[in-house]
Amino acid sequence: MNNLIVSLKDSMFLNEEVEKNIEEIIAIIQEPIEVLSNNPVVKSIPVVKTVVSLSKTALAIRDRILVKNLMKFIKSVNDGSIRAEDLDKYKQKIEDNPKILNRDLEQILILMDKESNQDKIKILIQLYKSYINESIDWEDFMEFSEITDRLFLSDIFQLKNLYNIKQIGDKDEFYPICMNRLSSLGLVNYYNGMVVRTNEENPKPMIGEINELGESFYKYGILNSELNLDENE
Repeated sequence: MNNLIVSLKDSMFLNEEVEKNIEEIIAIIQEPIEVLSNNPVVKSIPVVKTVVSLSKTALAIRDRILVKNLMKFIKSVNDGSIRAEDLDKYKQKIEDNPKILNRDLEQILILMDKESNQDKIKILIQLYKSYINESIDWEDFMEFSEITDRLFLSDIFQLKNLYNIKQIGDKDEFYPICMNRLSSLGLVNYYNGMVVRTNEENPKPMIGEINELGESFYKYGILNSELNLDENE
């Protein structure tokens, strides 16, 4: 794991030449290991070189998925959506503090290794970018990563609707099963189909609402990710 952590650190902050190689690596990752081992493009990104070198006779499906996920992670971290000063600050932080370096990058390797769903990978990457720019802290990132693992992707549209309108009234369309699942993750307050009134001055029927945790998870993990959030497509 230590070799992988060091090689991931050395790969995270790309120069332009290495950045061009990411798409090619994603395209050739299905090649036999003997081909990958001798490919100069593979050798140009330390973490890919390390994964390939650790495989003796064949690159397992899991290893190929890990490489693919890491390439997407590295590309997204360097796509300009994180301010340069925030990225430099984070780079300096992990350079100066081995404990944070090991904690952070070990967790990224674990997440990129165990998750095969590409939509969830997009959420995890966006959450980590929010962590890098200090919109969320490490504890938030860990909690949101656990939520992502348990999240039904089909429920994102219900969460999106709640993020936009905040509350569901008795005349609004909603999906009880989605609300139940989102409630079990702590992202919404759902009153099991009952209508409640929360404002005495202007009473308004309400069946459910997004809460603070749900708003933060959506804002920092989903809103600016590359997920397709159009329910009709």
